[in-house]
Amino acid sequence: MDIMLAVQDACVSGQWLTAILLSVCCFLPSCLPAGQTVDYSSVESVVSRQGDTAILRCYLLDGISKGAWLNRSSIIFAGSDKWSVDPRVSIVSSVADKHEYSLQIQKVDVTDDGQYTCSIQSERNLRPKHLNLVVKVPPKIYDISADITVNEGSNVSLICTASGKPEPSISWRHITPSAKKYDSSEYLNITGITRDQSGDYECSALNDIAFPDTKTVRVTVNFAPSIHEMKSHGVGLGRTALLRCEAAAVPVPIFEWYKGEKRIIKGQGIDIKNLSSRSVLTVNNMTEDRYGNYTCVATNKIGSANASVPLIRKYLPPVLTCGLPEWRIDSAGLIGVGGGGGGGGRVCVVDVSRGACAFVPFIPCSLSCLRSLDCLIVFIRMAVMSHSKGRSTTNLLHTLTSLTHC
Repeated sequence: MDIMLAVQDACVSGQWLTAILLSVCCFLPSCLPAGQTVDYSSVESVVSRQGDTAILRCYLLDGISKGAWLNRSSIIFAGSDKWSVDPRVSIVSSVADKHEYSLQIQKVDVTDDGQYTCSIQSERNLRPKHLNLVVKVPPKIYDISADITVNEGSNVSLICTASGKPEPSISWRHITPSAKKYDSSEYLNITGITRDQSGDYECSALNDIAFPDTKTVRVTVNFAPSIHEMKSHGVGLGRTALLRCEAAAVPVPIFEWYKGEKRIIKGQGIDIKNLSSRSVLTVNNMTEDRYGNYTCVATNKIGSANASVPLIRKYLPPVLTCGLPEWRIDSAGLIGVGGGGGGGGRVCVVDVSRGACAFVPFIPCSLSCLRSLDCLIVFIRMAVMSHSKGRSTTNLLHTLTSLTHC
């Protein structure tokens, strides 16, 4: 016969099977003997964390008292006899106190949460002790939005749900240097998202049991290209020209180059290198027909942008030294190489754009040369360099004197 039916029959007939079964019957109000009451007013709380071992303390009044443990309507222990099949539960007795009759539950879970009763009977005096086991559970995020990709201007809604006891609070933050935080809610709604709002969003679930549980969602915002840098530098004939085009875009843009309306392709001294958001056009051995207006076009699936820049020829005037023997003009390697002193010999013309020197027949000097700014700068720089290197300026002065008489 089912044990609870047996207890009820015993209650009705007044025949107590044992002191322990009488304790069980005491929790069926319809079966209480006349005048017998049970005090439910005092309930002791025992708090334990999920996975820990919980001990519900109870003590027998004397050596002959009988005890029983119940959970709701189920008998766990009757005296030292174990009625529960759960291997996690056991009776603990203290060596120092032989009257201890405590219930131990290992690896408690949220299903163990609830009220337990230690029923003690001595000489038909029932003294139940009620204990409420509260199992606290650390926060755990069990559902969160997947990574998403949206176009700029779209509305975005993210969700993050978590379990725990007490119920955890949910908060969101944008993982950026400023770490912007949002109002606490399972839902994060962003209206008209911008490119600056792309990145990782962290959901955090927190209660007072343990460190928060966190998970992240990556939000990628697609936007059309915008060219923010376009550069070129003037270059002389025969030299190498570099043109650089940088664009911001998601997804990464595809670059194309045009000269006028003609698309530029690799080959015949032209090279194009695309590195993520940058494109570099290299034009080797510049010729007259390669000067002109160049256009960079950046395109992705959202849109396109273009920008133009002129590539112009750079003219650098030659440096003319009026018959100055073996004088270095500056640290860039522009030198005047000797010919005859005074007003004879040859002069060295240095073409800065080509970085080369060429001797030309001597051109008679006149006072107008000395009065020109270029000539004065040459003489001043040579004098300063000569003095700094401890050289004599006699030849320089002699040349200057000769030039004034030519």
